[in-house]
Amino acid sequence: RIILLTATLKILERGLDKEPIIDSTNNTLNASGNTIGAASESVTGSKNYIAGGIAAGQSLVYDDNDGWIPGDLVPVKATGNTATLTNNTIGTTKADDNYVAGGMVTVDGDAESNSLTITGGAIEGNFSYVAGGYTAKGTAGSNTLQVSGGTIGTVQGSKPFVAGGYTASGDATENTAILSGVSIGTLNGIDSYTAGGYSGKAGKATGNSLTVLNSSIGIENGTKAYVAGGYAGAGDATDNTLTISGGTIGTGNKAYVAGGYAGKGNANNNTLTVFGGTIGTGNQAYVAGGLADKSGNANNNTLNLSGVTIGTNSAEGYVAGGYANKGDATGNTVTISGGTFGSSENAETKETTDITKFVNYIAGGYAGTGDASDNTVNLQGDALKTTYSLYGGLGTTSTDNTLNVSNLNNSVSNLDYFQNLNFFVPKGSRAGDTLLTVTDTATITNAAVTAKLLARTPLNPGEFITLLRDENGIAMDGITYNMAADSAETIDAGFVTRPAVIEKQGTTALVITLVDATIGTLSPDTKLIAESRAAAVSTLFNGADFAATDGFAGAVAAYQEEHGLKGAFAPFVAMGGYNLRADTGSYVDTNGINTDIGFVRQNYGRNHTDTIMPFVEYGNGNYTSHLDDGARGDGDQRYVGAGLLVRRDRADGLHYEGMLRAGRLNGDFKGIIEGYRANYDSSAAYVGAMAGLGKRIPAGKTSSYDFYGKFFWNHLASDSVQLHSDIGTAQYDFDTIDSYRTRLGFRWTENTDKTTSYYAGLAWNYEFGGDAKARYRTFDTPSPSTKGSSALLELGWQSKITRDNPWGADIRFTGWAGTQRGVTYSATVSRAF
Repeated sequence: RIILLTATLKILERGLDKEPIIDSTNNTLNASGNTIGAASESVTGSKNYIAGGIAAGQSLVYDDNDGWIPGDLVPVKATGNTATLTNNTIGTTKADDNYVAGGMVTVDGDAESNSLTITGGAIEGNFSYVAGGYTAKGTAGSNTLQVSGGTIGTVQGSKPFVAGGYTASGDATENTAILSGVSIGTLNGIDSYTAGGYSGKAGKATGNSLTVLNSSIGIENGTKAYVAGGYAGAGDATDNTLTISGGTIGTGNKAYVAGGYAGKGNANNNTLTVFGGTIGTGNQAYVAGGLADKSGNANNNTLNLSGVTIGTNSAEGYVAGGYANKGDATGNTVTISGGTFGSSENAETKETTDITKFVNYIAGGYAGTGDASDNTVNLQGDALKTTYSLYGGLGTTSTDNTLNVSNLNNSVSNLDYFQNLNFFVPKGSRAGDTLLTVTDTATITNAAVTAKLLARTPLNPGEFITLLRDENGIAMDGITYNMAADSAETIDAGFVTRPAVIEKQGTTALVITLVDATIGTLSPDTKLIAESRAAAVSTLFNGADFAATDGFAGAVAAYQEEHGLKGAFAPFVAMGGYNLRADTGSYVDTNGINTDIGFVRQNYGRNHTDTIMPFVEYGNGNYTSHLDDGARGDGDQRYVGAGLLVRRDRADGLHYEGMLRAGRLNGDFKGIIEGYRANYDSSAAYVGAMAGLGKRIPAGKTSSYDFYGKFFWNHLASDSVQLHSDIGTAQYDFDTIDSYRTRLGFRWTENTDKTTSYYAGLAWNYEFGGDAKARYRTFDTPSPSTKGSSALLELGWQSKITRDNPWGADIRFTGWAGTQRGVTYSATVSRAF
């Protein structure tokens, strides 16, 4: 019985004066919700033909007695036909054969550019042929199959063939199949064949493509599942592509999953890419970019695996870029990003040297009786952790095979047959990380090992990153090892960059570590570390300047002999603030307050007045350091100390003074150096001194000019700090800093009455030293310096103490320009008792 559902059936006519009808072309079939070939179980031998267009290839001959009678079979074509099937049921458990295609040639001819789209439904029977273009004998080219949902050949004993283009005997070229959510050959039965292009008994499979999305193919015991971009039973499979995402494939007896499968030919230039899913957890799993099963070569194929599960549940796994059972496997590439390969139940121990008996491995290329050379394995992305072995070129000869590792924490059972090993240490790696661990046997004899840091990697002296480790020992006689010429450098907790080297760690590991700790380059950004000290010197100078000017001015306002306060004792409080910027080769901004609390006493002689001013000082502020490259550091600083200022003012206007101060300055630092957050705390003693000489000259009854010169010395003691960062902790040592500053200037004062005056002044300030030096091990940071000239302009108002008012005040504002620029301001309050 034949059941036929088609848009057209082309029967050739010959004889008389009629032209023959040769092809079945550009026909369309739409069928939805039909039940086709649903015979009772007592009926067998059904053949169900469903196609957009069928070319039967049967000629008709005219006989004078019998009229039109069947003639010879002749070649025909099925071209441009389309079939769309939605939720149909085709065949039953007893139906023999189902032929479902967009365009079909039943005997001899080409099926080209046909299309079949199936949504849902079921196609069941003994043999089920489902293809965009189907031909019994001829070329199946540029056909398309799309299947979404449903089942094909899932009943007992089914043998489904699912392909974009199917030819029993001929070439399958540039066909495409896309399968999504479909089940194929999922019950205990014979075999299933799923391909972008399928060529059976004779012919090639070239340029075909199969995409399988979240589908189930051949997942019951006793079945063989052949899944390939291009399947060639007896010819070459070339330039085919298979892409799998999710789903389950070949968990029955055997699974053959390849970009291109060649039964008795070459499998070259094919690609298999898998994203997730499960493959071959039954008996045996063969997964390859190109697979030459019985004879032929497998060259220049590509296998990409990401997050897939292969060969668990005691299955034997054979994973290769190119797999040639009896031929060569050269120029193949395997790229792996994570996944599950095997389990503890099927780990290989490699007890034999016969490579044909090896199981459970990943190889760049496998050549059972041939040459396995120039193959490449790449480990990247998620780590590979497997009981499988990892091989380069597994063959009777093996040369120039390469392993590239660019991720961390990979683990394999055995490692062998690589002649080149390249380790690319990824960005973010840290001391103690390992790129590849071997748990059984590692052999890299006579191999060339190269390592490259992909980014500047944190490593302190004595630390290392492991490239390859096997606690059982690594066979590495005759190896060479070098860092790549363009490798990045290491950086340690002190921000010294150094080139790295590869070293043997006994016989169990190859590691990357530092060259000699005295070799390297300190980051120029470490100038930020020293600039906190430059900021500290500026803070101390501001404190000294404040005590010598604002503190003194406010204090002596409490003593005026002509107001009858001779011999009295006066406390005072002086407070001020500042916002300054110091050029240090870059610059440092400082903000803060100064406070002096003390007592003042004046002794009046015949021709002079002596002032004694003991005081306690406190300052608190913050700073921000800016380098030219944009690097920045911030911190807080505070000092506490005590001082004594003495001065003599003579009747002729000459005055001279001296001041001593001592205390402790505490501070911290927070900044980003070379992209890492860093911080430290510091504490150091300070000592300061000032000497001054001046001459006051009257300028009328109510005003005067005071010309003066002052010398300031500030000494900040050395210190050692612990610099903390994400890299670790490093000790930095700070040298002592001595600041020498001179000031030449004058002040004009106008007395509006006996108690109130205004003043203004100009001065030139010069710093002779003040270099801040910091050292890490044998490396010196760039040294910021405040050396240079500054000018100041001051404006102020003063109110003196009287008999009637025991309170005095002095308010002053100063602007700075030059090496130090910005403003300072103060308010001093004094009271007589």
